[in-house]
Amino acid sequence: MDKELNSSLIFRKFADIYQEKKELEWEKKKLINYINRFARDCKQLQHDLKKGKEHKEQLKTEEDKFQTNLNIFQEQHKTLEKKKNEVTNPKELHSIDKELDYLGEQINKKEEALLSLQEKKDILNDNIQNKEEKKKEMKDQSDVFMEYYKKIDDLTEKIREKSAMLEKLLDNFSLPVQHSLKEVIDKNPPDPFTSVQDYSFCRLCGVKLPDSLTRAVKTFPSYHEENPLLRCQGCGRIIIDVKSTEPDS
Repeated sequence: MDKELNSSLIFRKFADIYQEKKELEWEKKKLINYINRFARDCKQLQHDLKKGKEHKEQLKTEEDKFQTNLNIFQEQHKTLEKKKNEVTNPKELHSIDKELDYLGEQINKKEEALLSLQEKKDILNDNIQNKEEKKKEMKDQSDVFMEYYKKIDDLTEKIREKSAMLEKLLDNFSLPVQHSLKEVIDKNPPDPFTSVQDYSFCRLCGVKLPDSLTRAVKTFPSYHEENPLLRCQGCGRIIIDVKSTEPDS
C-alpha cells in the first residue's frame, strides 16, 4: 500500500475542515437571514405607510362630511334663532324651541365627532412621520447591505474551497470509509462527528460503547480497511479522534 489509509490524523483533518465549512455556512446563513428580514421589514414598512396614508384620506373624507353637516345645522340653527325673534305665537315658538334643541344636540355631536377625528388624525400623522423617518434610516443602510452581499459571495467561494478540500481528502481513506464520508459531504448534516471518552463512552451523547466497538476503535486504521466508519450506537455520529493505546492504569 503506497500510503497509510484511515489514519487518525486524516480523520481529524477531515472533521476540522468539515467544521470550518459548517461555520462558514452558518455565517452565510446569518447574513442571508438578516438581509431577508430587512427586506421583509422594508416591505412591511411600505405597506404600513400606504395603509396609513389611505386611512388619513378616509379620515379627511369623514371630517369633510361632518364639517359639512355641522355647517348645515349651524346655518339652520342661526336661521331659526332669527325667525324666533319675529314669532309671537306661543305654539309656534314652542315648535321652534324644540327644533332648536334638536339642532343644538346635532351640532354638539358633530363638534365632538370632529374633535375625535382630529385626535385620530394627530395620532396617525405622528405614526406616519415616525415611519417616514424609519424609511429614511433603512434607506441609509443600503450601503451596509451591499457589503453583506459581497461577504456572502466571499463566503460562498470559501465554502466551495472547503468542499473541494474534503473531496480531495477522500483519497486517503479506504473505499468503505470513502462511501460514508461522501454521504457526509453530500447530505451535509450539522454535527456528524463524535469521539470516545475514557475509551468506552461517546463524548457527545454519553452512551456506553460495546466492547466489540471499543476493540475496533483501538485498532481503527486496519479495521477501516475493510469496514465502514465506526458509529456511536446512541447518537449515530461517526467516531473520530480515537486513541490506539491502552488507557493508563
